[in-house]
Amino acid sequence: MTFICDYSELRESGKNHLKTWILDDKSFERVKQEYHTQLKKLHQVHAKMINPHQLSHDEFAEILHQWQEAYLSFWDPAMVPELANWGGEQLLKEELHAIIPSESEFIITMEKLSAPVYLSFYQEEELDLLKLKQQEKSPHFKGALQEHTQKYCWIQNSYSETKVLGEKHFQKKLKELKGKNCEGGIKKITSLPGKAKREKEKVIKRYNLNSKIQKLVERLSYCIYWQDARKKEIFRAEHYLKLILEELARRKNVPVSNLEYYWGRELEELVQEKKVPLRDLSQRKQKFLGHYDGKLHLVSSPKEFDRLVNPFLEKKVDLKATEIKGTTASLGKGIVQGKVKILLHPREWKKVNPGDILVAPMTSPEYIVAMRKAAAIITDEGGLTSHAAIVSRELGVPCIVGTSIATKLLKEGETVEVDSTKGVVRRIR
Repeated sequence: MTFICDYSELRESGKNHLKTWILDDKSFERVKQEYHTQLKKLHQVHAKMINPHQLSHDEFAEILHQWQEAYLSFWDPAMVPELANWGGEQLLKEELHAIIPSESEFIITMEKLSAPVYLSFYQEEELDLLKLKQQEKSPHFKGALQEHTQKYCWIQNSYSETKVLGEKHFQKKLKELKGKNCEGGIKKITSLPGKAKREKEKVIKRYNLNSKIQKLVERLSYCIYWQDARKKEIFRAEHYLKLILEELARRKNVPVSNLEYYWGRELEELVQEKKVPLRDLSQRKQKFLGHYDGKLHLVSSPKEFDRLVNPFLEKKVDLKATEIKGTTASLGKGIVQGKVKILLHPREWKKVNPGDILVAPMTSPEYIVAMRKAAAIITDEGGLTSHAAIVSRELGVPCIVGTSIATKLLKEGETVEVDSTKGVVRRIR
């Protein structure tokens, strides 16, 4: 999906959103409560979907309908932190620039103040795996492994791919921990929230930040965590959606690869024997523009799509430029050098070797293997609340986001210097 927007309008809209739903105490509690209410309903539907092949026709149709309603209702409050983050990041920048004139100090301060004080779901799984490693010689280990697998079988899901991980996957990960200090790893991960909180308190004290800014910092930090926690629920929901598609494919003799191009309500119609024509599916598998008003309407051919959309995607780049500027999302070690590896798709992750500089339009959970190897991360798009920003902080590597042109200017294999203290990438001639 190509999302085209005006960033200045997005940030202004985000500011209004933040003030209305996040900084207002009553609205903030209300929307959090609504989120947890809808999440509970979604989980209740998931609990009914463990063995969909055992359901009768009517029971399956009802479960599918319940899932659609629960998932759409979940997304209503779940969108709140995402838009609020666009506004909150901009608002905090404006407040701090008035107090901190030094660019390097400003970058360090922004990173520390916006850092979440809760573990991400990736960190939670890593923590649980270390604890599981300690139980390997216990008689309860087999049951604990099964429990871990059931709890995290969805963790490699992404916005473009769904995987169901089995015990073998986690057994392999446990073998990779051989010789590692599990106790030290557990201590390090569990100390992260407290460390982030203490760093915030130091910054607040150092610059004598007023109560207004402190509240903005607290709410923005929570929304960054919330957006990541929401991602966990999306990936879990995708696991159950995959169960639905596989069961529909079995019952209706339609390939899952076709069902992935059905619109939501069309899945319910398929239960009642109404299939989407193959001609329509073929069109959807190509590039198209469309609109939705209860039904999906395609309004362009792939060629027309290119004519209308490409002007928005084209960017003028000075190929002789030796420096790129962006926003520092993670300081990491400050200044590092390495070879550029451009990943236009996460499937290219094998290109990245330890110490390389990962360059991508933006990152998503599919990039995690490559990100763990990289000495630094650079993206065209994104801000302090983007996936690249959050993960790079967890990994402790420098990250510069929002460069706009990194994938177009930098060349595969060339050496660059990433200076996260200034938000600059320099080409080494």
